[in-house]
Amino acid sequence: MDAAHGNKPPRNGGIRMALMLAAVWLLSAGGAGAEVLDGSTRIEQAGFVGPDRICDLSGAWRYHAGDNAVWASPDHDDRSWARVSTALAREIVSDSLWPGIGWFRLHLEVDSALVGVPLGLMLQQAGAADIYLNGKLLFRFGTVGATQFTEVNDIRTWSQPHTFSFDRPGDNVLAVRYSNHRWYQMVIWGGAAGFLVQIGEADGMIGGYASRLLSGGRHQAFFVAFALALALVHLLLYLAHRPSRQNLFYALLAVSLAGICYFPSQLTLLSGYMPFAVHMLAFKISLLMSAVAGPLLLYAVFYLQMPRFATAVAVVGVALMAVAWWLPLEWVYALTFAGLGESLRVVVLAILRRRPFAWLIGVGYILFVAAAAYQMLPELPVFMPYIRSSDYPFYMWGILALLVSMSTYLVRAAVVERDNLSCKLQELEEKSAAAIEQRCRAQKVELEEKLAETEQKHRQRELDRQRALENAHEELARIEKTLRDTQAQLVQSEKLASLGSLVAGIAHELNTPIGAVNSMHHTLMRAFANIREALAPVNRKKPESETVLQRNFEAIDNAIRVIGSGTERVTDIVRRLRNFARLDDADLKTVDIHEGLEDTLTLIHHEIKHHVTIVRQFGDLPHIACYPAQLNQVFLNLLNNARQAIVGDGTITIRTESLGDKIRIAIADTGTGIKPEHLSRIFEPGFTTKGVGIGTGLGLSICRSIIEKHHGTMEVHSEIGRGTTFTITLPTDLDTRIG
Repeated sequence: MDAAHGNKPPRNGGIRMALMLAAVWLLSAGGAGAEVLDGSTRIEQAGFVGPDRICDLSGAWRYHAGDNAVWASPDHDDRSWARVSTALAREIVSDSLWPGIGWFRLHLEVDSALVGVPLGLMLQQAGAADIYLNGKLLFRFGTVGATQFTEVNDIRTWSQPHTFSFDRPGDNVLAVRYSNHRWYQMVIWGGAAGFLVQIGEADGMIGGYASRLLSGGRHQAFFVAFALALALVHLLLYLAHRPSRQNLFYALLAVSLAGICYFPSQLTLLSGYMPFAVHMLAFKISLLMSAVAGPLLLYAVFYLQMPRFATAVAVVGVALMAVAWWLPLEWVYALTFAGLGESLRVVVLAILRRRPFAWLIGVGYILFVAAAAYQMLPELPVFMPYIRSSDYPFYMWGILALLVSMSTYLVRAAVVERDNLSCKLQELEEKSAAAIEQRCRAQKVELEEKLAETEQKHRQRELDRQRALENAHEELARIEKTLRDTQAQLVQSEKLASLGSLVAGIAHELNTPIGAVNSMHHTLMRAFANIREALAPVNRKKPESETVLQRNFEAIDNAIRVIGSGTERVTDIVRRLRNFARLDDADLKTVDIHEGLEDTLTLIHHEIKHHVTIVRQFGDLPHIACYPAQLNQVFLNLLNNARQAIVGDGTITIRTESLGDKIRIAIADTGTGIKPEHLSRIFEPGFTTKGVGIGTGLGLSICRSIIEKHHGTMEVHSEIGRGTTFTITLPTDLDTRIG
């Protein structure tokens, strides 16, 4: 393996230095002053010419896991050790051969001209290392430990040169006792878990190192100060005019770009694990903030209103910053490129739509993206084999171009806005003068119009007052009609109540003589039976008288049967009259609906027995809670209406059925029917189709009120010439509903 002579350590200001140990991945490319010959590396004096010529000791290392002080001895036989690269991340770590501590040995074939010559040694590492030369400890970086808790990590992008010299020509053994128990986090951050050693002429390496530190510090100070100054200016502009959010987003973008310039340049000054981790975290957050602030700034500049997805961009960006510690650096770079791509999309669309001076922002973004891509793409593993990164911080000049172009555009926009406001102010003054003159001329017309309007309003108020009086008269007439209807309904209810009292009184008065007749009927039956038994011997002695007695006996039997049938009929009528009236049932009762229907039919039997046929289609109904007297009043009204609607002979059909928690009662007649235009009014108080002097128009209104009191419904269906059907639906649990 050839070791390319002349590899330089990354400069202080480069992104490459921000990747901690990313350069270790390129260890296979060595310096020209070193070559591998039979397992050793040849070190010649010709390799150290000038301050920038160094020897990269990246090849021919042998590795053994574990820790043993004997392995520092130059006489130890290491021919069975594995040949590896000191980067660790791709070989030992991936093969699970790295326990966290191990030894690396490199055989150096030293030219005799180099013996005793002061040389410099620089180390790039993540972890802790003890460096031995021919069994003698030269340098110690951190504290090598067997566990994470005993190890003191010393992370270095490049250490300052340490001087040493070879004490013998020929074979020399450089041994490194190395530990890194946090290698996984190092890989996640974007680096590698390993080390790199370079040697060269001491004075040249020290001078080059100091020169690079000074040059990088000047670059870093200039760009960071410039970005922060612009951020402060635009933040003050935002605070002065908060509705314009472009300056706020510019300030955020400038702060993030300042962080991108600052944090990588500080890594060469760090030596501890936590300071390095904090700076890497700040570097990631700066990258993600720039990927979010850039698109938001362009949305605010080129969109009249912020697009809906702008909020999503901001939320996702903040969420990624919150988890930046766990994000691999490659992912952060990829997300940063995604934000740059979105920014370029917005700028290109603005240029295509001919937005004024959009090209200015486009030039700044193109230069920034080109410089950032040139600097960051080599840091991604997919591009690393094909592109070599540069030590010079080109990306800082890209940041400068972007900040200047964006600031110039915002300042120009502010100037244009100020000029537009001045023009508009002058135009407004001219228009105001013309408007004042025009307003003076219009005031007279306005006063005349107001006078006319006042007169019109006066007339309108008079019309409104008259209309209100008419409405009041109509309302009084309606209330008067309602009072008359209510009064008539109360009179009808009183009549029905009086009728019920009368019926109950008549039934009570009839009950006494009918009871006496019924009692004498039974007495007569027993007396006649005794007479027949007493005359039986006489009939046997005088047969000629048997025929006469027999005829008299039959006449008396017939009379007794007629008297019994009549008294039973009168008793049944009286009982049903009392049931119909039910003056003692003002409270809620549980009754049989069929019994109420039969009582009502008995009451009107004398009116329907000759030309009306009653058809009973009774279902199996449960006893329900109701107000019996009121329901009987409903049945009486409906049956009377059905009887009056039948001309000549006809049929009244009464159907009942159970519907679970409800029952249905339908009373249908074969009468003349109701006209369609009357169907919607038949339940109105005072409306009647029977003519003057025949009906009051309150029966159906009262019926519906009674049914509604029972939490039921009443419906009507009628066809002219075919008859009418009234359907009543009642709940079976009225006692629980009103309880």
